[in-house]
Amino acid sequence: MTISKYQVLLRVIELDSFTKAAEELSYAQSGVSYIIKSLEQELGFQLIHRGRQGITLTENGKRLLPVITRIAREERELQEEAMAITDMVAGKLCIGTFCSATANWLPHIIKEFLGNYPSIDFDLVDTDYEQLETMLLGKKLDCAFLPRPQSKELSYLPLIQDRYYAFLPAEHPAKNWHHYPLGNVKHEYFVLPREGLQYDLGRFFSHYEITPNIRMRAMDSNGAIAMVKAGLGVTILSEACLNSNQLEGCLVKELEQPFYRELGIATHPEQKDDTVSSIFVSYAKDWMTKNT
Repeated sequence: MTISKYQVLLRVIELDSFTKAAEELSYAQSGVSYIIKSLEQELGFQLIHRGRQGITLTENGKRLLPVITRIAREERELQEEAMAITDMVAGKLCIGTFCSATANWLPHIIKEFLGNYPSIDFDLVDTDYEQLETMLLGKKLDCAFLPRPQSKELSYLPLIQDRYYAFLPAEHPAKNWHHYPLGNVKHEYFVLPREGLQYDLGRFFSHYEITPNIRMRAMDSNGAIAMVKAGLGVTILSEACLNSNQLEGCLVKELEQPFYRELGIATHPEQKDDTVSSIFVSYAKDWMTKNT
């Protein structure tokens, strides 16, 4: 950052020496003299006397000293804040996510965010919800898209309500039904989505006292859809998965008992409000509010 003429003047006064001020500021003594002289010319009067007894302020200099001190202090504050912003906007964000969030929302949120913070790099970690929570608690992620976390230690901002649907093989008898009865999962093979039964889907089944006939667990929603299309079972996924380009050959039905999961963004409770990750969370909230 450039040292202003007001800061140079104050150092000359504080050190009572042009030579010492020049050495401290890494200027030539003639350079310091020129700065003071140009400031005096700009103001239209002399600020300091140089004599055998050292440096003394003129009466006009004494009058302006409080104002000059305030300006120099505010300049330093401005420089420090600018440096803090520079440090903040040139870094990396590590974001936990899952398949449908990555496909539907994250590209738009990141694009909008990069419009104002172009020097931020992103690492996206796509894994199951439990692992995302563990990584957040271990401060290995800055934030993560999640249903309401199991851990009470994490901070959580709800974003949307995401409705569940039944995903069935194309020739399933339900193609002629208005809705899919939830109780059918007790008798048909069920492909367990990546989220497992620890989150909303598990609570949904528990509420209706239903134990699904689990045949396999998919690694992501596209994997679950592929298993269903192959006739290996049925599954229940959220509305976010309806935008998948893998749906051809898959039957989607509303559930007889409508159910929604809450999706949001989780952070470590020690996250400060002025960090780049907190700014990203604000962008995510604003984008989701406007577009979902």
